[in-house]
Amino acid sequence: MQLLIVIAQDEDAGLLSQRLSAVNLRATKIDTVGGFLARGNVTLLIGVEDGRVEDVFDAIRATCHTRRRFVNPLMSSADGLALSVPGPILPMEVEIGGAVVFSLPVRRLVLMHGGGPRPVATKDGDAVESKESAGPERGEDAGANATSLVLSIVRYEDADKVVSGLLAGDTA
Repeated sequence: MQLLIVIAQDEDAGLLSQRLSAVNLRATKIDTVGGFLARGNVTLLIGVEDGRVEDVFDAIRATCHTRRRFVNPLMSSADGLALSVPGPILPMEVEIGGAVVFSLPVRRLVLMHGGGPRPVATKDGDAVESKESAGPERGEDAGANATSLVLSIVRYEDADKVVSGLLAGDTA
């Protein structure tokens, strides 16, 4: 299983979501802004089985095209003040668009539904009932200094409770 983090222009987001949905793939959409041109982007989080990664790439290739735009070349400093540039300031043509995709292997996907048993899908797609049977426990990883990314998407109204629970838990 892979977690694909897709960063695309907001102009392409609606059609990309439709194309993903048409091939029975779901994504979580986060509105973002690019740092260089400060233009609207969309970041899609897509959990997908290894065999379906190309379906996602096909949808991206069919949707996320580059475009030519004129932008103001006046750069800003870190404190937000405009830097002075000698001479006239003319718009500059740049290429924008397309998509950037990060692919991360997923060791374990846990779908939690408040209070009930914890169904887990392993990277092999097998469903199990116990959290403990779905992968190595603390200390069992081959690389003792390895870092794992834990990504949790929760409803807005549950976010404070989840963060409080994580902060109160044993992090050793």
